[in-house]
Amino acid sequence: MKRFARVFPDSLAIVAFDGRKLMGWALAFEHESTVLLNLFVYPRYRTSGVATGLVQNALKEFPVITLAEWNEETRRFFRGLRKKFPEKIAICNWSRRREKYSGFIEAVEKH
Repeated sequence: MKRFARVFPDSLAIVAFDGRKLMGWALAFEHESTVLLNLFVYPRYRTSGVATGLVQNALKEFPVITLAEWNEETRRFFRGLRKKFPEKIAICNWSRRREKYSGFIEAVEKH
């Protein structure tokens, strides 16, 4: 998250805690007029609604967000979210879009 925040200082960070334990985070940033949401939840908190809550909070700030699926687990989860919020969530396939986003990937990796 720190790397993304350095590259995209105007990004929105949303974090979820269980007491003092970090459960997960979402980082929303704009790239080429698209709001991309980078989402992470620690494995022990997955399937407990944390990711859905993070996405819902992001949707309070942005009318539409894009989630990038990268494996079968994220594909199923993100498509389920899109069914809940059909007008507010777009999904792209990270593997197919990797070339398009290579510039900002390189910027993030440098930090």
